[in-house]
Amino acid sequence: MFFLNRRSTYNHLSSWLTDARNLTNPNTVSIYTVIILIGNKADLESQRDVTYEEAKQFAEENGLLFLEASAKT
Repeated sequence: MFFLNRRSTYNHLSSWLTDARNLTNPNTVSIYTVIILIGNKADLESQRDVTYEEAKQFAEENGLLFLEASAKT
C-alpha cells in the first residue's frame, strides 16, 4: 500500500516489492502468491501526487493487481 498524496511512499514501492518477493517461497510466487498494490487516500483527489495511470503502469510492469481505496469514504 502507498499513499496517493505522498510520492515518497510511491517511490519506495520497488524496494517493498523486492522485499515481499524475497520473503515468499520462490517456487510458489507465480502460482499461489497474489500481490495487490493499493493506492490509499483516493478521497484526497486535490492533493494527489501519484496519478492513477502511473500507479497502474507500475502494477502492470510488475505483474501486480492494482486498485485505489479510501478508508474515509
